Amino acid sequence: MKMYTLDLENYKVGEHEVKPKQEYYDLLRMPGIYSDGLETCDGVILANRILECDDTIVEINETELALLKKVLNILIKIPHNPPATRSLGGPRYDTLIVRVFMLDKE
Repeated sequence: MKMYTLDLENYKVGEHEVKPKQEYYDLLRMPGIYSDGLETCDGVILANRILECDDTIVEINETELALLKKVLNILIKIPHNPPATRSLGGPRYDTLIVRVFMLDKE
């Protein structure tokens, strides 16, 4: 199975430091995005592995990459309405999105 190296290094957006480990963890743990219990288990396991990683990179396989892309795609489609929903867009999430979707483009 092909492996991909996901960059988890922190970055700044203006004065705000974005912590990708926590961001990916939170996104993968969002309720209502998985189709069944097995997919939820896979998401939780990946979220925990990313959060607990001691390095600024983590190796993920094709299945994990597909799951991460699915989650991001679902959240990207949500209209931006901060009080009501958690959509992905804007400078804070741009780098997170690019890091995931460019992995299999290399």
